[in-house]
Amino acid sequence: MYLEKLTGIIPPPANPTHCGNSNERNLFEERTGLFLPDDYYELLHRYGAGYFCNHDKEDETFYNCIAIYNPFSFDSWLNMDKALKREREFYIDFQREERIDAERMRNMARENPYLKLNPVNLIYIYPFFPDKNGLIPLGDMGELECKLYLKPNESDIGYSVLAERFPKFYEYNVTVTQFLYELLTGQIPQIDMGDMFDEKIVFYSVS
Repeated sequence: MYLEKLTGIIPPPANPTHCGNSNERNLFEERTGLFLPDDYYELLHRYGAGYFCNHDKEDETFYNCIAIYNPFSFDSWLNMDKALKREREFYIDFQREERIDAERMRNMARENPYLKLNPVNLIYIYPFFPDKNGLIPLGDMGELECKLYLKPNESDIGYSVLAERFPKFYEYNVTVTQFLYELLTGQIPQIDMGDMFDEKIVFYSVS
């Protein structure tokens, strides 16, 4: 239902690129052990590889782009395998840096009895794929400084969409297509879309 609503406001390309097929999906699942939801693949089948962007018709530029990662794309940023590796490395590096900072703060507190430790622990509170029930990178909102993840759970749809605007996380118990539709129609107040709606939003295909 929400895919049809989404295509009603942002028409998909006439000839979408890197849509994938059942054989390519099976190969991806066998290679990664990652089983993404059907509605995600339906989105890729309709739109292919690319970005949801503002389109300034006067100078034909695209900006404020939202990328959805794609297992079938060859693009270095959009490709899901590369996103999994990139985000996993970032996650590990972040955890390591936070532990170093936490130890540094503990040492400072021991040296200075008047120093109070910050009670906020910024170390990621979620595991990351391939850890059990780990976050799966879904997309990136670029200059809007928001990352999107799928978070496996026990709900009827099997997952929720998680939006990270560091250091906060916002969780939405909806499908991928419902989340995108509500995001692109201004129905998710926690995510500041900036001037995303100042120009017409289109889907820009990547070959």
